[in-house]
Amino acid sequence: MPTVLDILRHLDLGNSVAESDANLQSYFLETQPYRDLIAERKDIVAGDKGRGKTALFQILTKNYTRYDALQTVEVIAAFNPTGSPVFKSIAETPPLSEFEYIKLWKAYVLATVGNWLLDIYGPEHSAETKLLDETLQGLHLRSKDTQARTIFRIVTDKIGGFFRWKKAEVEFSVDAEG
Repeated sequence: MPTVLDILRHLDLGNSVAESDANLQSYFLETQPYRDLIAERKDIVAGDKGRGKTALFQILTKNYTRYDALQTVEVIAAFNPTGSPVFKSIAETPPLSEFEYIKLWKAYVLATVGNWLLDIYGPEHSAETKLLDETLQGLHLRSKDTQARTIFRIVTDKIGGFFRWKKAEVEFSVDAEG
């Protein structure tokens, strides 16, 4: 007859780090933040380390095509789901003004989504993708490497002179054929 200690030694509760847990899918519980993302009531999930953000992202990335509400949605990683945090480098720079932080995040979103789209469609797909490519190149935000760490480094390398621009605007749409 096994003892309680024997049972506890053989008990597998999964990995304490979501990005290292191969069985996460089998015991993930849908939380309210997850349901809010599915229902498009929330677009950003924030929280302290260990709150389940990476687990939520990994499950959503694997399952989002199964939800009717997300049939017209693409999930793009704008952070590093494994390893050190992408945004850690921002703490190593002198503080920015609120206006500069707003520009930083807008540039980051534009570069992340824009490079992702161009990676899929290419600049010659349409007049819009050509304009997007020209805009990103003009802002020196174009990258063949679409990983979050690379894009964020490109944007943060522009802190200073890059933030002297007053306005940038891009309008982009995708029809049923892409």
